[in-house]
Amino acid sequence: MLTDLEPITSDLRTSVEHLNAVLNQLRELGRPRKPSEEPPSTDPLPIVRHAMAVCQELALGFKATIEYKGAAALPRVRMSATELTQVLINVLSNGTQAVGRRGAPHGNVTIATKVDNAMLEFQIRDNGVGMTPDVLDKVGTPFFTTREEGTGLGISQCQRLVGAVGGRWLMESAVGVGTTVTFWLPIAA
Repeated sequence: MLTDLEPITSDLRTSVEHLNAVLNQLRELGRPRKPSEEPPSTDPLPIVRHAMAVCQELALGFKATIEYKGAAALPRVRMSATELTQVLINVLSNGTQAVGRRGAPHGNVTIATKVDNAMLEFQIRDNGVGMTPDVLDKVGTPFFTTREEGTGLGISQCQRLVGAVGGRWLMESAVGVGTTVTFWLPIAA
């Protein structure tokens, strides 16, 4: 039992640091970033692992799995750890909830990464319920949601954060097949 405490305390510490950074960002919300300020350089792999750990309980409740398929070491990216955490947790939890709405066991959400020119590509694929083309066209519009408990701000915030650092965002979906979210972040020099 004591050996289980180290990963749990590590996840708790990371979550507290993330929440503290989010609160600091809220304080700075109205202040524009100075043009000379470059986004911080972040090692994405610990963030990927943390986001998976945060969403694990949700996945277990739906009898689903979350897995990482990528390199054991990744290049640093030009996005703060807090912002990357927000993006990954949002996309992973959306994918996990889509798998849960499918109502069948053995659902899966997979994170894959690869270097693509001077960008690091993140691809999050789920085998959930998927979306119609009409719904897919509206996703990312502030306050549009398909979930009763949703706010409709998560994906629009993710798109904004990725775009603010010079990244790109793409969503593809098919009803009954699932959804794939791909985003690219600049690799730190």
